[in-house]
Amino acid sequence: MFNIKYACPNCGHSWEEVYECACDSECPECETRNIEALEYKEID
Repeated sequence: MFNIKYACPNCGHSWEEVYECACDSECPECETRNIEALEYKEID
């Protein structure tokens, strides 16, 4: 599992998600798609 940090280039919203792989996401504020992870780290 990975803890992944994102920041939307359109509205500036920042958030974190936990997934089995590092993947692109959608902004929960403005729904911009295909946002790349700023950083991610493996968690247990």
